[in-house]
Amino acid sequence: MSFTFDVNNEEIWSPANKVARLYLDTVDAASRYVDRPTGLTDVSGDWYTIEPDAFRDFVGAMLHAYVERGRGDVRALLRGPLAVSLDLLRRADIALDGRTENEVAALTELRSELPF
Repeated sequence: MSFTFDVNNEEIWSPANKVARLYLDTVDAASRYVDRPTGLTDVSGDWYTIEPDAFRDFVGAMLHAYVERGRGDVRALLRGPLAVSLDLLRRADIALDGRTENEVAALTELRSELPF
């Protein structure tokens, strides 16, 4: 069994159930931390749709927190959901540019490490 994540009715990710639940739990926690909605909508329990603008804003807020609240604990906790979310943006062809030099550097570093 797997989950489906889509953008505009195009499937971009189909992780195993446990992987999807782990991702959803971590982005829910990150959403509370950055005080932004995730942009993910539960359509049917194992099918999620991604609203491009809201998701890009959420990932941008995670990136900002990752860089600007750069304590080691915050960076460590945000790194996983941020990396997966950056890959989902890439798969959906949704652009996210850093607003500061530090954000651009973090994006370059995180994107270079994506194992997907």
